Amino acid sequence: MNAEHLRSFCTVARTGSVSAAARKLGLSQPAISRHLRLLQEIRRTPLYTRSGQGVALTPAGRELLPYACSVSQALDRARAAMSGELPQESARLTIALSHHLTMRYTGMLLRAVRDYNEEGYLLRLHLQEAYTPELIEALNNGRIDAALALGAADTGNLRARELTAERVTLLVRDDDPFARHEELALASLERETLVLPSSASIVYRRFRRALGEMGVKPGRILEVSGPAAVRSAVYSGLGIGVTVASYVENELGPGALRLVKLEAPACTIPVLGVTRDPWFLLPDQQHALDYVADRLFR
Repeated sequence: MNAEHLRSFCTVARTGSVSAAARKLGLSQPAISRHLRLLQEIRRTPLYTRSGQGVALTPAGRELLPYACSVSQALDRARAAMSGELPQESARLTIALSHHLTMRYTGMLLRAVRDYNEEGYLLRLHLQEAYTPELIEALNNGRIDAALALGAADTGNLRARELTAERVTLLVRDDDPFARHEELALASLERETLVLPSSASIVYRRFRRALGEMGVKPGRILEVSGPAAVRSAVYSGLGIGVTVASYVENELGPGALRLVKLEAPACTIPVLGVTRDPWFLLPDQQHALDYVADRLFR
């Protein structure tokens, strides 16, 4: 098995086409196609399919992808080191957050990176955000190195550990009648207008499941793009928002917004730290990731 073949496979998967990969790697399209064919012959099963829309990975191809991308990254780093272009003690990490966790963890992550760099290291951190299913897919495909995910149905071969939990709660304007209550039963939401984040969100799914289990039928549900849109809709008086406490806790107070707890155990969602197997990380990446995790959760 040739490392260059794995590098070509990783690049094709990430760019979506043989032609784009050829341009990126400075090779001919026949050379890239040959690399893919040789890998497929070794595996003895299809790794990809080709169509007018580009290249799509088969299950066997998705299984190979993180290993191929790890080899590709190591090859790039080795070439940079040989040419003297690799800064000493440098590391690059891509960490992603579930949308609902950005307010709670973004500042903490950036402070941890600042402390790490002040200790004499050089870490380049790239932050992304998405919904949990997208984070798990990105980890499996090697596009990100670690994630803070709000719940996860199936992490497969990824490494996951529960760090803490978030509770789904109601968000109301200060002048809303619900603002007089510290806690409400789900039944109180019968025939009310609710503002929920995207159905891709675990907050949406957990909350709708809780409503169904209790037989509660809201009057109307406004589905918006995410937690920021929920907050804006509540500010505008469009309904009762559904969110997690940490996303808005710095914006609460008289004349602003209020959180109202829900009497619903199903609305407690774990926060998971999820990473690929350390085998996929270079030593300096693992060192940086361990440092950042220690600062966040010690």
